[in-house]
Amino acid sequence: MPGSIWMQRNADVATIDSRDVLDDDGELTPDRAQITVPPRSSVSRVLFATGNDFSATGESSTHGRLVGTGIDGAPVKFGGNAYGVNTATGNYRDDPAVETPLGRATKSNGTITVEAEFSGAGDVDYEMGVGLEFRNEPVRGYYPEKADYPLWPLVLEGDMTTVDSSAALATEGSVTAPDRNIPDGYKSIWGIQFSVGADHAAAGSTVWILHLSGASGSWLQDGDQRIPVAGGGGQAVQTGADPTATACTGSITDANVGIMPTAVATVNGVMAGDDAGTSNMNVTLLLSPRAV
Repeated sequence: MPGSIWMQRNADVATIDSRDVLDDDGELTPDRAQITVPPRSSVSRVLFATGNDFSATGESSTHGRLVGTGIDGAPVKFGGNAYGVNTATGNYRDDPAVETPLGRATKSNGTITVEAEFSGAGDVDYEMGVGLEFRNEPVRGYYPEKADYPLWPLVLEGDMTTVDSSAALATEGSVTAPDRNIPDGYKSIWGIQFSVGADHAAAGSTVWILHLSGASGSWLQDGDQRIPVAGGGGQAVQTGADPTATACTGSITDANVGIMPTAVATVNGVMAGDDAGTSNMNVTLLLSPRAV
């Protein structure tokens, strides 16, 4: 069996809630917005790398999509890192790329365009890079536990501004009313990816909770699901101190949550404990055709 073929695109993204086409390819010129699908049967996974210059205070999360004739089911969405900072001097942070399994079929000789953006608050400047792995099999070996492919990523994000209060995650940056319908044939949430950024405008400690909201038999087979996904805290900015920017990104595999095809997902975030100012949570639900 032939090996993988990796391709990537990167670009500067500097306007909040505005999708940009990633049309650079490192040192190569000229700009090359479209990726021509190589002779491989699937995009098995996406790697999403983000760098933030932290030139303004605030919190933001990143997400992207693949569009075009070269991938089945476009647009195919994916989430990335989230960041928070409460003063715009002396900050720095380096993070690994976020990996999203897909197993999404390609279309021979078609093209794929990569788009990305950030949501939340803060007039910052991002560099974003997205890598696609093209393979002749759905996904690499350690992913398939209880997952059938292709996975369907449902990406949602939103702000939490009040402590101990549930806030809707119902937007997707520039898309203010994204489709939250469970596709026909999809029966479970196999994986959950999450990222949280907070401006930590006040001292204290906080836990962030993902709330999949609904009664049994709504969009969730077994009703409400409440999952603590991140925690953080700190002290108010001290005179003469340069606090470090914060970020929190993680994932759950084999989440094993039953869902109802064609129903509408309701996803909320909760900032619990102390008030961390404003938080932005970005969630990717990786839906699978396999039943729990």
